Amino acid sequence: MYSPFFGARSKPSKVQRFRQILEKRNKPQKLLDITRERIRSKKDCDEITKFLKEKRKIEDARMSSLKINKKVQGYCIEQLFRVLPLTNIKNFDFSANSITSDEAKLLAKAIPRSKLTSLSLMEMDIPSRGLTQIIKVLPRSQLNELFLSNLEKRGSAVKKLIPLLNQTQLTHLTLMNCPLSSKVWEASVDVLSKNQTLQSLDLSGDLLHPKKLTDKKFMSILKKVLEVSPSLLALNINNRKMGNKLMLDFIHHLPQYTLKRLEIGGNKLSKKGLQEFLDILPQTAIEILYLGDRGEYYGRKESFQLKPIKNKNGKTILVQYFD
Repeated sequence: MYSPFFGARSKPSKVQRFRQILEKRNKPQKLLDITRERIRSKKDCDEITKFLKEKRKIEDARMSSLKINKKVQGYCIEQLFRVLPLTNIKNFDFSANSITSDEAKLLAKAIPRSKLTSLSLMEMDIPSRGLTQIIKVLPRSQLNELFLSNLEKRGSAVKKLIPLLNQTQLTHLTLMNCPLSSKVWEASVDVLSKNQTLQSLDLSGDLLHPKKLTDKKFMSILKKVLEVSPSLLALNINNRKMGNKLMLDFIHHLPQYTLKRLEIGGNKLSKKGLQEFLDILPQTAIEILYLGDRGEYYGRKESFQLKPIKNKNGKTILVQYFD
């Protein structure tokens, strides 16, 4: 804007500045990424909801770790969840935020009425009752992907998800560091044996289960799940710290499974164990393998060149390290 008196640019208002931030974060047009953005006032919240309703091309909204002024936090979250069904957003990342049970109830109401196909609530501070409300509406939603993590104190809510899996359209499920008892995992075997949609399962993290569920028991149940789940093509068990013996036992069962993608970093597999694994790979259907940090198996100064490996279908396996 130009002043009619001096011809100089006038200072933009706070609303205009926030609008400029949104415009800048809306590139490409289908994405709005306001991760870690500071929201100071109700006007900022209103600008976001107005922007989302105006920009009908936005399909991917990333709003993790928002820095919302405590005085307007309730108002802001309520407005964001109310506007969801009025947008074309398909992928919604609201990870690492804090919401109350009442706010979770609003999100639960919005999910079935929205176009959401992917929802990420990783590292959320959310009461068990609120999470339960969200889980209960999954069968009425269009969600294909659900990401949950660090819910070690909300096992009672997470366990309600397993019996509902066959009523959902989920193709990917992340349960990173989410506690489930031995009883719930054993029940999951029967549920997943009848599931025709779930293709990808992320069970990474070392806080996944209560102390009563040992690594040995968990691995035993996991093998049963893989045996009865023909639709399951991708598995992530990174950072489970299973140990060399359990991992080798698991590896020797891989030729029986339909897995095409596997992530096994952070499981204390020895250098010798890794070589044994690589020798078995040609007997499997795996196409993509993530081994974690190279330093788990080799010294930092040790050179290592992996020769191309083909799976049992004749396809070259893509083997990657995180570093």
